[in-house]
Amino acid sequence: MISKPNGIKINNSGSAPVQASKKDYSHEPNLTQIFSFLKKDFVWSSSFVDQSNYCSESIVSVIGYTFDEIKSFNEKRLALASKEDVGRIREALNEFLVDPATNFIKLVYKIEIKNHNLITVLEKIYALRDENGDVINLYGIVTDISEIKEAEDRLFNTITELQKVNEAKDRFVSRISHDLRAPFTSIIGFAEVLLTDSQIPEKDKIDYLNYIHQSSKNMLHFVTQLSEIIKLQTFRMKLEPQRVNLNKLVHYSIASFTSHVVDKNLELKVNIDNSLNVTADERLFLLLISCLISNAVKFSKIGGRIFVSAQEFNDSLIEVVIKDEGVGISEKNKTKLFKIDQIFFSEGTKGEKGVGLGLLLSKEIIEKHGGNLWFYSSQNEGSEFNFTLPVSKNAILIIEKDNSSRTLYAETVKNICPQYDVVCAKDGYEALTTINERFPTIIILNHELPLMTGVQFLDSILKLNKQAKISVLLIAENLSEDTIKSYERFGTTEILHHPISVKVLERKLRELVNSHH
Repeated sequence: MISKPNGIKINNSGSAPVQASKKDYSHEPNLTQIFSFLKKDFVWSSSFVDQSNYCSESIVSVIGYTFDEIKSFNEKRLALASKEDVGRIREALNEFLVDPATNFIKLVYKIEIKNHNLITVLEKIYALRDENGDVINLYGIVTDISEIKEAEDRLFNTITELQKVNEAKDRFVSRISHDLRAPFTSIIGFAEVLLTDSQIPEKDKIDYLNYIHQSSKNMLHFVTQLSEIIKLQTFRMKLEPQRVNLNKLVHYSIASFTSHVVDKNLELKVNIDNSLNVTADERLFLLLISCLISNAVKFSKIGGRIFVSAQEFNDSLIEVVIKDEGVGISEKNKTKLFKIDQIFFSEGTKGEKGVGLGLLLSKEIIEKHGGNLWFYSSQNEGSEFNFTLPVSKNAILIIEKDNSSRTLYAETVKNICPQYDVVCAKDGYEALTTINERFPTIIILNHELPLMTGVQFLDSILKLNKQAKISVLLIAENLSEDTIKSYERFGTTEILHHPISVKVLERKLRELVNSHH
């Protein structure tokens, strides 16, 4: 495969060259069967005595070219080496051939194979030399290590990113320990004055206590947010996604800011269709909305306006927009947002304190739900924060052991609720698998299921998702009072006595569907 370069004299001595007698100089291998198992490797040999060459047939599976095609190239396989590698490889080979003390070389480089893709190969070359150190034969094995190299590159990139994260967290800890020292020092100072000076005027006492109280609340809020971020980043928090109504939760979150909105004489408008539902962890979603609304209120000017809206982003995502007409974000601070080591303390338009963790926490929550967060902001004009969350499509789950009844219920649902997807299961275990993938809006459930009762099935759902709110149409007969009470604790449960008429099922379905709008 490699010919002796013109103009190169391969000469003498060196430490421990591999010896060979004159009678061994000819090289006529017959190794096809021995190397037929190779897939990602091929072997070759080249004689400097009789100029004979050998290459295993597996060369085709590695680079796409046959041995005869390679021999027709001007520089043999070097013609395939990438431009950035060919010079280095040629120089390394020349040095190897003329050095009598060297019998082995290992090369890693990229080559362009027949389909024009680039692969990374590892080539190991062994030299057989005579007593003068001249090369007699070369033996080589070439291995496609593209997958290994890609894995190494990914590992290197991961390690590099982790190092950056650790460095960022070190800077963050250093920054926080410095920036929090002042408020804690003030809290301790005021507390000591109150404890040691009994002559303080009552008004000053109240001022000191108010400062201690507000500063303590701010620090507790900061520690709580920091704890949530750490748990999200280290996967120590288990998300419990469920179907939640966007309009309902946004209004619930906004209610907690009523006093702040009134205090600043703000106008807060919400434009969210009541039919929009997302798949989210309810507690984290409320925390997310609170963080973004809090920021909008904090940086809004007196008498300003805040707008909250939502719409379908695409078939799988809903976009939520929170826009204010406040002070906006400077170009300098825009680059610091969402970076834990560059958080900055800031005051609102009425002196509200903040440590900058709310946006970082919001980003973590959104990304854990498979969404994205982005923003637009102009100084003294306001800010607009946009984020996406997975849409929760309406689905009705039917769990019925009898095939004909299951088919009847499914057809009824399709006629009454064409906007809903219908999912069927013949028993509780099959239904639990379905729920893991997609939580339904309504469940039509037969009390008597194979291997478990309806109560046991609903208990299993609550173990999977403690926050789940379930609307159930229960089909049963002769239930005891205790069993009925067991079902009542799961939420909305309508009991239909078996056998049921299609008209009754249609009426109850309409009632439940309307309750979800």
